[in-house]
Amino acid sequence: MPFADMDDDDDVDMADFALLQACLTLDPETAISDYPVRCSCFDVNKDEILNGPDIQAFVDCAAGPGVVAACD
Repeated sequence: MPFADMDDDDDVDMADFALLQACLTLDPETAISDYPVRCSCFDVNKDEILNGPDIQAFVDCAAGPGVVAACD
């Protein structure tokens, strides 16, 4: 399953982006380990924050609804 497929439907689309967006609006002072479990999946570089590189990885992975994502 791709890291960004948060709704487990084998694609990375706007439904998954909605979950990323919810994670990005959490308090930036909160450690990612204290976020809901799914938020930590978006931290692809494992630096404990959701930032530009993580968002770029999502964008690179997104393909749209019904299109199997080609990322890990």
